[in-house]
Amino acid sequence: MSSTHWRPTSGFSTSIWGGTMLELEGVQAGYPDQPVLHGVDLTVRTGERLAVLGRNGVGKTTLVRAVVGAIPVTAGKIRLDGERIDRLAAHKRVGAGIAHVPQGRGIFGELSILENLKVSACAVHGAGWRREIQQILEEFPMLAERAGHAARSLSGGQQQVLAIARALLTRPRLLVLDEPTEGIQPSILDTMADLLVDVNVARGVTLVVVEQKIDFAARLAERAVVVDRGRIHCAIALADLQGSRELQRELLAV
Repeated sequence: MSSTHWRPTSGFSTSIWGGTMLELEGVQAGYPDQPVLHGVDLTVRTGERLAVLGRNGVGKTTLVRAVVGAIPVTAGKIRLDGERIDRLAAHKRVGAGIAHVPQGRGIFGELSILENLKVSACAVHGAGWRREIQQILEEFPMLAERAGHAARSLSGGQQQVLAIARALLTRPRLLVLDEPTEGIQPSILDTMADLLVDVNVARGVTLVVVEQKIDFAARLAERAVVVDRGRIHCAIALADLQGSRELQRELLAV
């Protein structure tokens, strides 16, 4: 096991998808004087592991930021378990069950591992933060072993584990990750995929993962949506995409 080790809580198996967890209907969003999303329609089923693929600059990160409340939705609707959330502030969406691991991880490098976890745990659990952190450290022994170390001292893969552990402290129903393999050495990508599958299976957390690496996405998910020019261009089985260079060139220009 690599230095990113964690303690899995179950064997891996394909999640059984239920009803609709996340639904986007005609969503438009972007930045001042720069619209990016132009009517996104998307359904993510409960328990699903969905990969979001696309060329650079087509709106994948903007889509994630709209879901988690980092940018406003200018038109359309976002529903979580059937309830509209597009008008909720970001912290209210955390309370509704959405956790976000942003591109670049968003950890506090000068703070210790324990302090990074405490920031999340105190915000959500108040006086019960110690119990929540103890549980997460039991699941991620690498973090427990280095709890007093500065987060910046961790490798890229270890920092990603910290970011995921911090997100799990909010007890999410939906975990959204933006480029989780960025800056991670290829030798531990399988370990990272297994970790996320275990989060999905053992905890019942629905995953939406923006990713560039097709092989990683295929290990993690069965279905992908391809974003192009601010819209969902198509949905595709990852096995089909992984096995066809022609499709990869057509959809992703790789």
